[in-house]
Amino acid sequence: MGMKKAFFRERTMPAIRHMVLEEAGNPAGLVAKIEELDPRFEALLVKTRIMPKQFCATAKPVEGARNCYKYGNYISLKQPATLDEAICQGFDMLMFERSFEQMSHKNEPEIDYVGYSFRQIGGRGAKKLVPFACIPEALRIFVYAEKMTSGIKVRTYATSGAAATSGAVVICEIPSREAERGRYKIRLDHIPVVNNRMITPIALGVISTYAEMPENKLNEIRFSSAGHDIATFYPQEIAAYLAAAKCLMEKTGTTTCPNKVPIEACPFIIPSRRAANFYNKLCNNVIIYDEKAGNTSQMRKLYVAEKCILFGRAIGVLGLNEMRYLNSKRDGKIADYDWSIPQPEAVA
Repeated sequence: MGMKKAFFRERTMPAIRHMVLEEAGNPAGLVAKIEELDPRFEALLVKTRIMPKQFCATAKPVEGARNCYKYGNYISLKQPATLDEAICQGFDMLMFERSFEQMSHKNEPEIDYVGYSFRQIGGRGAKKLVPFACIPEALRIFVYAEKMTSGIKVRTYATSGAAATSGAVVICEIPSREAERGRYKIRLDHIPVVNNRMITPIALGVISTYAEMPENKLNEIRFSSAGHDIATFYPQEIAAYLAAAKCLMEKTGTTTCPNKVPIEACPFIIPSRRAANFYNKLCNNVIIYDEKAGNTSQMRKLYVAEKCILFGRAIGVLGLNEMRYLNSKRDGKIADYDWSIPQPEAVA
């Protein structure tokens, strides 16, 4: 990845080292320690393993982290197995709660999920992975587009007949996080806009196609032993979905009554303000001891896989409702989330 735009830049590892640095050698209580950090002054040096042991036994830690990201544990959503079940049940608003409940029954150090997964109902499509870190990263892209640009450009194709049975098709142009790159053009198929019996099959059937594939996306598809594709939703695609949902809410609803179906049947968790703040600390206030780091300090910033696991642990420890957007009264407007590097207040 090239030079990031200023909005997406994070504290460097040397800058974090010069903060008030606390050490954490016990994996229990890590979430609480991270939450308690004053992001302006304090930082945490993690001196315990975050990724499962099998991914830490490689000569190159970055390779182990990549393997953890691809092949680590993903929670399977408790979704209808057949089309008939999905049609009878309608959209299950508690799907995520029931699926993530297992995390609350584990000790914090035992929670090692990288993300969650779901499948198209009644089809043979790819198993779809949603790494936890991609969710707040997507929100960061969405907020950047809303605040710093004219927004994510969205073209919708949602004729009444097709939308009811297959969902809407949208083409989005997503800003890059890199300074020298233009926008990515992404097509999303199967975004629900009608609350009918097909809502769940449509929502879980969402697929994305790039006009120009980002470099990190080119290497993400892997194959299961059964030979079926396994695809990952990256931040750009999730950001595209959020922009598409916002657009469709307005276009298929009214001024006084927006259509909430695209967002209520969203297959991606939308982070709360608390979740966004937690993730921002992972990026700007946490480093880890690694004897294979390749520098004299034997410290480094967290790998994406480690951010995923810690974000998942926060869901397990704090509860899904604390980490998922609830309403504007508690969380405010998503576009107002602060993604800047927290700085000490200037002394007058």
